[in-house]
Amino acid sequence: MSGTNRMRTEPALSRRLARRYCPDENLYEGKSGDANRGGATLISVLVVCYAAALNHSNVIFGFNLSASDIFAVSLLVLFVFHSKLWVPRYSILFFAAVSAVSLLTALFITSRWLSEPLTASEIGGDYLKIGASFATFLVGIQVARLGLLRQAVIAFVVASAAIGTASFAARFAPNILPFDVFFYGGFRFRGLMNDPNFYAVVTLAAVSVVWTMDRLRTRWRLLATVPLALGIISSASKTGLALSAILIVALVLLPRNGVIGRTAALNMFLFRLAVSAFCAFVLLLLASPRIASGLMGILSQYPATERLSSLILTPETALSAGGSAREDSWRNALDLIGLSPVVGVGSGGYIPVSREVNGVDILAHNTYLQIAAEWGIVLAAILFCWIAWGIVASRRNSSRCIQWELYALPLIVLLLGSLSLSLNYSRLLWFLLGVMVIGGISGRPERATT
Repeated sequence: MSGTNRMRTEPALSRRLARRYCPDENLYEGKSGDANRGGATLISVLVVCYAAALNHSNVIFGFNLSASDIFAVSLLVLFVFHSKLWVPRYSILFFAAVSAVSLLTALFITSRWLSEPLTASEIGGDYLKIGASFATFLVGIQVARLGLLRQAVIAFVVASAAIGTASFAARFAPNILPFDVFFYGGFRFRGLMNDPNFYAVVTLAAVSVVWTMDRLRTRWRLLATVPLALGIISSASKTGLALSAILIVALVLLPRNGVIGRTAALNMFLFRLAVSAFCAFVLLLLASPRIASGLMGILSQYPATERLSSLILTPETALSAGGSAREDSWRNALDLIGLSPVVGVGSGGYIPVSREVNGVDILAHNTYLQIAAEWGIVLAAILFCWIAWGIVASRRNSSRCIQWELYALPLIVLLLGSLSLSLNYSRLLWFLLGVMVIGGISGRPERATT
């Protein structure tokens, strides 16, 4: 009897979840009556500002801060005030476990590898990133619940395109925009980020949205893509260039009804044409060293293109030349994981322990290694398995109120970029993970009753 009651209860629970988090199609447009009552207009405005500010992240007063943090706090206060805040229990348990492990490890274990114990500012500054990540995660959940995801994504793309346009304004009109603010090392465009590679990956996430969002005219896609692409090229990011190639292939082959995926025949033709042209170009360079040398001479006049060309012309040095040194970063991260595989090195311990053990003070340049080294393999494995399950489950469930491509493709771009960057505290990453929670719930299929 209990089994029968359980089978009858599960469909009812699924229906309640769908009505609560995705009551009707108007919610997706942000037009439901519930979404517009009790200060929802202010919430909508703050969501737009918050999404636009996700393009900013920099070190301020020694802390990695973002302008979006201000809007995140304001939104969470409004969500609580209007009784719109919903927090999954499992997320509370997980972040509580991360907090406990990180703080206790930093206080009682990390000192074994250090000549001096970690300071309160080192522990607190790093733990602040965990708190900001959880707050961003919660904002993503509420934004998706209220049907404001499309508005948020549009604001994010528009702001990203505006920043990409600034790359040319700062380069050709330095009197209008301060050159040093937007460029790293004198020639690498970084937008409002502290790292050009981070900027390139975040901008690629915007590109993935532009070419998969439904109900968007082709001219707007092209108009948005031009400044985004120019910004990525100006960043001289090898990671950005490699991800761009992967994204183009994915957009061409992805089965969908958008601009690029309109017909399978056209998809395959464009893909084969692009691959053939690229292979012919590479073969030409390999067959004629004179042409390759001449091309390098031309590209050397422009530092950004010279740096990017190493991926094709000299791939054997792409990982170590131009300041990359990925191999050393990954080896250092693996050493730290070996020191404390279960609980990690704790909050604020990564750089001090790296300096003490290996004499280097560099991050892992890999999100997966970074999290495993800081939190331990157990918590890292739980997080990564949940992310993989969430992407697959939400795609299979095909939510009717949240377009899967709006959050899943940018998330996949960030996850791929995480192979070469430490994005474990990226606001955009945790925002999309929050959206994924609702994407999986609202599209959950109901079981048949008996």
